[in-house]
Parts: sequence; C-alpha cells; structure tokens
Amino acid sequence: GDSDELLGFCCFGPEARVAGQDAADGVLDVGGGVRPDLLSAGVATSLIPDIINFARATFSPTHLRTAIASFNERSTRLCLSAGFTVSRCFEGPGKEFCELLRPA
Repeated sequence: GDSDELLGFCCFGPEARVAGQDAADGVLDVGGGVRPDLLSAGVATSLIPDIINFARATFSPTHLRTAIASFNERSTRLCLSAGFTVSRCFEGPGKEFCELLRPA
C-alpha cells in the first residue's frame, strides 16, 4: 500500500561490506535486509531492480557486489536471479560468507 511502514533497508559502499572484504575500484558494495515477518512475501524480489537502478544512477559503478552468509540460501537465490554470480567464499564475522558480483 501507500503507508510509511518500514519494509527493510539497503546500504551502499563501506557500510555494505563485511570484515574480509576490501574496497575495489569501480565496485559498489550493496547490502540490505527485509523485516523478518515479511520474508517470502516478495518484498526483496520486487525491490531489487529498483536498488540496482538506483545504484547505477547514483554511483556509476562498473560492478555491484554483495556478501551473503553461506547458510542464507534464500538471499543467495534472489541475487543469482538478479544476475549476480558467486565470485568467492570467505571467512567473515563468525561465519562463512559468499561474495556475489554482477556487472552494473
């Protein structure tokens, strides 16, 4: 609807990185999450094209990058369906993460 209700969040750049990731030229890090009670409601699926378009228009990166905890299959599937591919997995804060990359 047209309410002002918070559905989730998105962040870009240093705030989107996890320990174990370094800045890379032309690469914009993207992070985010959806309110737990709205998981599987299609919120992230409907917003990811807007997030990608906003990132392109605002930051003009060559690539977008995200890091997802390895156990988080739902978020990994979402990013794969949005054109990301797994570039590496690494030990992050308390768990393994997979890094996904896509051309901007």
